Amino acid sequence: EDTYPTAQQDDRIITRRCLEARIASIEQKKPEGIEFRGIAIKTQSSEGIESHNWSGTNPPYFSLEAIQWISDNFSHLLCDLPSVDRENDEGALAVHRIFFGLPKDKNPQPDLYLPTVRRHSTITELCAFPDSLPEGYYAVSLQISPIDLDAAPSRPFFFTLRQQD
Repeated sequence: EDTYPTAQQDDRIITRRCLEARIASIEQKKPEGIEFRGIAIKTQSSEGIESHNWSGTNPPYFSLEAIQWISDNFSHLLCDLPSVDRENDEGALAVHRIFFGLPKDKNPQPDLYLPTVRRHSTITELCAFPDSLPEGYYAVSLQISPIDLDAAPSRPFFFTLRQQD
């Protein structure tokens, strides 16, 4: 799968194929009649995530096909990574741009009123998922600070869904 910039030998990439396989493995647990608008992706234990120094570690990131698949199927992405983009991507933020429907150029002030822009979508990075939270389907209350910027702190709360008898 494609990445930007071109992947290096030691890069760890989250691919569309991997995401589709994980979703398929829990598909039978999906409650009927509920539309899911978000996806939460946990790549590691949350122990020490708040104090971990990510700089210079080349953490995993998403392939261009993976983020396109996510943006085609979900409005909200929550992940425990410091960025969905490669750490050293020359400022391109290609994965963010695909997810939010922004032009591929590095224009720092893109036209946010283009019909392709997904203004009501969110990415939550560095999400500390509890280790006790099993893989599955949840209702999420995503509390976002009322800051009018391109990034704002958020606090997700996960609620277990139960089938009614």
